[in-house]
Amino acid sequence: LNPFAHLDLFGTLALLLFGFGWAKPVPINPSRFKKPKRDMALTALAGPLSNILLALVLMAIFKVYMLYGNINSTAGLMFGQIIYTILWTNLTLAVFNLLPVPPFDGSRIALLFLPQRLYFRAMKYERYIMLAVLALVFLGLLDAPLSWLVNGMWRLMLHLTGFVELLWGY
Repeated sequence: LNPFAHLDLFGTLALLLFGFGWAKPVPINPSRFKKPKRDMALTALAGPLSNILLALVLMAIFKVYMLYGNINSTAGLMFGQIIYTILWTNLTLAVFNLLPVPPFDGSRIALLFLPQRLYFRAMKYERYIMLAVLALVFLGLLDAPLSWLVNGMWRLMLHLTGFVELLWGY
C-alpha cells in the first residue's frame, strides 16, 4: 500500500496552483526554554503526537462504524471513506514528520541524541535536505520504507483500539 498514492496528483496540483499545503512553521524562541534541548524536542513532538492521538480516536470511531454503521448505503460508504482517509492521512503525516532529517520535527527530536555540533551542521543544509527528501518522495524512492512505517502505525492503532471489540463483545 502506498500511503501517498491518493495525494500525489491532487497534492501536487494544490501545491503548485493554489499554494495549498505549504505548512507555516510556528515561530519558537528556544532561548525562552529552561532546558532548550529537551523543550525543543517536546515542542517538536506536539505535532506528530496530535496526529497520532487523532488517528487513535478515528480508529476507534472507524471500528464502531464498521461494526454498527450502515455501510451498505452510499452515504454510509462515503462516511466510512472520509474517516478512513483522515485516519490514514494523520498516520502518514505523523510518520513523515518524525523523519529525523531537517526541517521535520523528527530532526528536532534527534537533537536529544546528537551532539550539538553535528545537529547544527545538518541544520545548515536544511533547505537542500528538504529538497532532496521531496525529490525522493516524488520519485517514489521513499514509498516502500514510508509504507512499511505507516502500515506499522496502522497495526499499532488496531491493537491500541482493541477495547472497541471487547466493549461490543467481538
